[in-house]
Amino acid sequence: MKTLIPTVTPTVLMVDDNVDFLESTVRVLRASGISHPVVTATNALETINSIHMLEGPAILFVDLNLRGRMNGTALLRYARSISRHPVVAFYLSADEREDVQAAALKAGGASGYLVKPVHPDRLIAHIAIATEQIENILGANHDGLTGSLLSRKEFDMRAEVELEKAARTVGQTAGIFADIDDFKAFNTKHGHLVGDRVIRGVAVCFQRHLRHSDVVCRYGGDEIFMLLPDTTTEAAHQVAGRIDRAVRRLRIDDDKGGTVGVTVSLGLAFLQGDEIGDDPAEGLLELERRCDRVMYQRKARSKAG
Repeated sequence: MKTLIPTVTPTVLMVDDNVDFLESTVRVLRASGISHPVVTATNALETINSIHMLEGPAILFVDLNLRGRMNGTALLRYARSISRHPVVAFYLSADEREDVQAAALKAGGASGYLVKPVHPDRLIAHIAIATEQIENILGANHDGLTGSLLSRKEFDMRAEVELEKAARTVGQTAGIFADIDDFKAFNTKHGHLVGDRVIRGVAVCFQRHLRHSDVVCRYGGDEIFMLLPDTTTEAAHQVAGRIDRAVRRLRIDDDKGGTVGVTVSLGLAFLQGDEIGDDPAEGLLELERRCDRVMYQRKARSKAG
């Protein structure tokens, strides 16, 4: 059976310095019955703060002629650079000139240009188009079961880029390998559907403790691997501790009216920039080996105790 990416509901982020426009647009969207959360911002700082707080993908509508230190084009580029999740964006402007539209689309990477005032049906249609685009992006670059973690291929590509940076700056990179304890027995007892929920729940625990530069994937089966570039030993241990505590608090529906808990074994290890050399792929493999060894040492100690 083919595994499908869970249907996503991106947040709609409306950015315009005209408060009346924002308020009327929000009323229209809510009256339309769309399920997407709607957030507004009137300037670049509010937009950046909203992007940082998002726990999923976003559909960004930004005023091309936004006043302040960043216009719409610059803000869109920056928002994409800091977001941990896919962002599909559209410009808003009262300027109907085709050359202005073409220049804006070329400069900022938006998927479209909407002339204000925007007809409600047109706005809602663009939200539907953007939602489909985001689902396609997630399907290509993300793990099919969790929907939030990167695929191994995408993870390897991003991780190697980060390790190339670490080799140049001689920085320290941390890795956290997680294996769900006794997962095969858990699946046998509770069934694979409940097991899938557990993997998704653990994935969320990792996602909530990511920085923009961190990358995390479903490594295989019930294993998750997280790369933390330019991270001190103390900070990495703190992140691992927070993830461990978050997983221990998880309660998953068991399809029998109750809930079940889960624990993970974490393997935390480090790679120095001067150990990477000219082959970041080999550096990544070595970090994975180190994390794997630490993880299984912890499992062995846990069983012995």
